[in-house]
Amino acid sequence: MRKLIVLLLVLVLFLGFWNLFTRSPFSLWHPSNPNPSQPKEVVRVVTEESVTINDVKKVGPSVVTVVEEPSAQSPQPLDLGPFSIFGIVPPQQQQASSIGSGFIVSSDGLVITNKHVVADVVGKFDVVTSDGKKFIVAKISRDPLNDLAILKINPGDNPGVQLQPVSMGDSSQLQVGQYVIAIGTALGEFRNTVTRGVISGLGRGITAGDQFQGYVEREGAYVQQIVASSPADKGGIKQGDIIIKVDDSRISKEDKDLSVIIAQKKVGDTLTISVWRNGNTQDIKVTLASAPSE
Repeated sequence: MRKLIVLLLVLVLFLGFWNLFTRSPFSLWHPSNPNPSQPKEVVRVVTEESVTINDVKKVGPSVVTVVEEPSAQSPQPLDLGPFSIFGIVPPQQQQASSIGSGFIVSSDGLVITNKHVVADVVGKFDVVTSDGKKFIVAKISRDPLNDLAILKINPGDNPGVQLQPVSMGDSSQLQVGQYVIAIGTALGEFRNTVTRGVISGLGRGITAGDQFQGYVEREGAYVQQIVASSPADKGGIKQGDIIIKVDDSRISKEDKDLSVIIAQKKVGDTLTISVWRNGNTQDIKVTLASAPSE
């Protein structure tokens, strides 16, 4: 009987110590993973540099360079070289010039760029991808009011090459102070350039520059070209005119942009457009018509 009591006491003490060791946070028997069936969580440290690198890798293939082919009728500069003393230029000197950037928006060959990049209506343009593949621009659709153009290229120019469309964002969600990355052809010369900055303001208009930029931004809109048989052409507006007023609304980047004023009108309206030409102001009547399809 005594042996049985001693055995029971030893068993109770053993169970008590076992329970103490398994519950104690310092116990050597406490398992390191209480639920071994679940995988351990992996913590990934993300830096600004790694985010930029990953975004460039993702978006870069969708960014393209727009180049203009040299015109056969373009005058060549005179120099004293053996080939050009009579205006004859060796073929290798006639090279296409990079003039701007764009981005692919569809796998069947739609590319968005600025209208001023393809402003030459008689020019021939190519699109060059980030890996150097060249595509001929088959069609250009220019926005009549905004600095926007849509180019159509044929993916069949490079069989086997898959055009990668960019993932479009929502500009209404932008906030001042957010980081942004710009990818493109800087200064029309350096392709696949990357730079980073912050959003400094929202809702600001941008005017493409030219030799009249300083005057135009303050006082009016410079007429860069006139489409034949358009309302402007029929009304008498000429290339080089500066539009300073439409009806009673004076053109001003701080107040009223020309495109904003025109957008408030409708087809058939007759406008009085005041232009500055050769140092004088002239009033011209123009009747609005439907915008062309291209």
